[in-house]
Amino acid sequence: MEHLREHWRQATASKRTLYRGISLQGASARFAWGLDQAIVRKFSSAMKKGDHQAAAKIVLDLCEQSGEFVEGGHFGVWWSTDLKVARGYGGMHTRETLGCVIHAEVEDDDINQGHAEQYGFTSEAPVVLRQGARIDIVAIEVRYNPDLKVLRDGDFVLIPVRRQVTATLKTADDLSVDGGDMRFYEWEGKQQKANGGGRKINSVRDATELGNRVLTDYGFDASKVTWSMGTWESWTKDEGGRIHINIGYGYSGDGAANSWTVLHEVAHAILFLRGNANHRHGADFEAMLMELLQRYTRVRNITPRTAATKTWREKVDALPESYTPAIMSAMENAYDMGLREEADDDGAAFWYQVYGEVMA
Repeated sequence: MEHLREHWRQATASKRTLYRGISLQGASARFAWGLDQAIVRKFSSAMKKGDHQAAAKIVLDLCEQSGEFVEGGHFGVWWSTDLKVARGYGGMHTRETLGCVIHAEVEDDDINQGHAEQYGFTSEAPVVLRQGARIDIVAIEVRYNPDLKVLRDGDFVLIPVRRQVTATLKTADDLSVDGGDMRFYEWEGKQQKANGGGRKINSVRDATELGNRVLTDYGFDASKVTWSMGTWESWTKDEGGRIHINIGYGYSGDGAANSWTVLHEVAHAILFLRGNANHRHGADFEAMLMELLQRYTRVRNITPRTAATKTWREKVDALPESYTPAIMSAMENAYDMGLREEADDDGAAFWYQVYGEVMA
């Protein structure tokens, strides 16, 4: 009887197509096993011969080896309903890196719309899957650049495949990302969408030249900073007096980061070098980032995230757009409690209740 119920559930379940970009690269903090150039040559050879299934198998096997598909990985996050966004997460095809976009069908019951407190949520990639969700991979797009030069538009090749994997989730604690970080990233995304992010950064040389100029201007020895560019993630690490900055490929869809990306990480580096080890994305960090953007880019009209708010209504209005469903629910609950926006206290009690419930 149980197997009949499962068969009926599968027959009646509604599925949705989702996309997830993955960057596979050489030895790094994320993939300690590294990516051998011989593997990339094998992939390139298969693509050149037109043996797309062989090339797809190489990429999918690498995804599995890297931990994307295995227990303890984080294949349940960073999913998008927008193919262009997913392409932005897919890395470059170089002599040491491969990029791909997973096309998957997932049952509606296994899909959660994320929110800014969750790891793996952004306004562009809002889907977080249920732990243990079954993911039917139906196709992958692979980056293919025959000459291995700077990426061009149109170098994704779609290959039909069939593979089923299970979604696994890492928590924010595992990855040192908290709700405050995610809200800051969402604010950055909105500001860049509205005002731009500066010039494109297409290579580690571009990133190093900009970053080292800033560090020198601020009185630091640039030789104490190691630069890399090999994942879609950007990060800065304090390694006991030395700083390691990695610049991700960015989410622009063309494999490029921008000046904002570099200056974000340089702001971390400057604060680390000044001995501020616990700044995360707080007020000190925002002030430093805003200063660098003003000095080293033409990006203007940025709305500060920590702009002062005087009323509870303003505090609610200042929350990211992703909080809208929670705000609407909290407003309904406040009405049910007899509170009103138009009360004699200018609605202070009403908005105090709403803000408190949303942030609880």
